[in-house]
Amino acid sequence: RPGAVRRRAIVLLVVGALLAVGLGAVASVSYVAADRLVHPPRDRDPDTPLAHGLAFDAFTLATDDGLALSAWWIPAGPSVAPTIVFLHGYGASKTQSLAVAPFLHAAGYNLLAFDFRAHGASGGGHTTIGLDEVRDVGDEAPVPVRHARVVRSGHVRRLPLAFEAGAAVQGDTRRRHLREI
Repeated sequence: RPGAVRRRAIVLLVVGALLAVGLGAVASVSYVAADRLVHPPRDRDPDTPLAHGLAFDAFTLATDDGLALSAWWIPAGPSVAPTIVFLHGYGASKTQSLAVAPFLHAAGYNLLAFDFRAHGASGGGHTTIGLDEVRDVGDEAPVPVRHARVVRSGHVRRLPLAFEAGAAVQGDTRRRHLREI
């Protein structure tokens, strides 16, 4: 029976080694997936509103926690007009708004498009997939709305015009903010 005990020990050792390798592989894949989730590739599309026939001002918004968010202000014209704040999707940037900006601009809306943290040209090394981003658009006086209302003047209306992750951030703020501000 010493041979049977030895074979059982070898089998247990091999099974244990295979389990360890398998768990290591799962942990490695999980780490890489989580890292990619919080560090999306930055969309550095050089397209601007000017290429679509729209005048714009490029500027930076400062978040309450000190990050710089890259933004565009696309005015409707010289008169006071309602403003739409764009929320782009995960891994995208404010350039995503250019798909609808000409239409909304022609309809008489000011447009404010910005890059979420860790997206496009904005600051931040990682995204929190909505946990911190919701503060940038969802507090009582969200940064883009404060900017449009106070600095640019005019009436700000946050419409649920959002793509992918932007829609999730907008959805999380819907309790108080799907109304005129």
